Amino acid sequence: MPEKRELPSVVATLGWLVTAGVVVIPLLVAPDFLDRFRVVKESAARTEGFLGLFLVVVAIAFGSADRLREMLRERAVAAILIAGVVWSGITTLTSTHRALSVESFITILTSALIFFISWYAAPRVPLLVFDLLVPVVLINAVLAAMQEYGIYNPFTSFAPYRHLSATGLIGNPNIVGTYMSLAVIVFAAAASSVPGWRRYLYTFGALCAAASVVVSRTRTALIALMVAIVIFAVGRSLKRAAVVAAALAVLFAIGFAAGVPVVRRLAAVPKRVAANGLEVATSGRMGPNLAALQMFRDHPVTGMGPGTFKYHYMQYHATTWLRYKSLLRGTSATSFSEAHNDHLQVLAEAGLPGYAIFLAAIGILAFHARRADADDPRARIARTMVIPLATLLLLLCLAQFPLHVAVTRQLLMTLAGLVAGWSRP
Repeated sequence: MPEKRELPSVVATLGWLVTAGVVVIPLLVAPDFLDRFRVVKESAARTEGFLGLFLVVVAIAFGSADRLREMLRERAVAAILIAGVVWSGITTLTSTHRALSVESFITILTSALIFFISWYAAPRVPLLVFDLLVPVVLINAVLAAMQEYGIYNPFTSFAPYRHLSATGLIGNPNIVGTYMSLAVIVFAAAASSVPGWRRYLYTFGALCAAASVVVSRTRTALIALMVAIVIFAVGRSLKRAAVVAAALAVLFAIGFAAGVPVVRRLAAVPKRVAANGLEVATSGRMGPNLAALQMFRDHPVTGMGPGTFKYHYMQYHATTWLRYKSLLRGTSATSFSEAHNDHLQVLAEAGLPGYAIFLAAIGILAFHARRADADDPRARIARTMVIPLATLLLLLCLAQFPLHVAVTRQLLMTLAGLVAGWSRP
């Protein structure tokens, strides 16, 4: 019997699918819907995941399973991927609202598939994926700035004030800031790892993304990005890290003197906490944070179930408000669908084992990337990117929910898969 060989056309198609996901999803909108961004991007991410699975099955069934066997030899990465899917299935079965959890389990499964197909196709995914990400970032950065300053907005806005309409093609300003901060680290790592014209292209992309973070006024993204940039510089040398930290401090001072809104808001946080309490200073985030913590205390092992936070929130909010009246003196009856803290929401919905899998996945990928062969520029990018990107993600998750928004989650899963696939020792 002749030996089966890889099907180059199918694997190449899979690589183009991964690239298309990075490029298309941040540009995809449904202008005639009230929710223009989240639903259509989630649908596109699911399409990418399941179409990619079909292509992998075809590649294995009619070609060779060598690539799959090669991936399974990376036992730690394969084990954490399987553990995440299996534990999500268990928490769905034990959920306090199984119908909601089944829907969320499909999202989790899709995310795992995006990671898997990105990992599978990584050897065939060229740096073109980052080349094409630059115009995506540029388009969104320019549009968000035009919306922020009232120059042009292609969408009808019902926001109570103009800043909330600065969505680009991504989502609300906080999602814009979160997505752009991720792009900064990707481009910074790429620019420092490749020579020639690509270095200038990626530097331009990083500057566009950084400017958009500032325009978005997302405090969490700005703080997390500054820390991640310092971590990135530490990876190069301590001397360079000191220079970068000093430069960031100078830029912060200049921004404060120039009246840049996000810088002024950051500087005013201590005064707002002293005058109005932590709840007001964090824009009402303490209520859902405490509710998520209480959910975790009630269900520490299996959690409440994927996607159930929004169902139980008001009940737990009433309880925590009575218990922490002094802390939540500025709270309102607003219902939150997300905890605005992915650390606490993962604990609330998936329990301690689910949160441990989340942290272990980050640690395993970081260790995996550090063993990469530095001769391949893609491997150099993976090695350079993984630690600052992990730092950024962990900090973003303290006050945002990048794991629960399709546009950021899809980018993170794709990057994680590429890191795993480009980091072959």
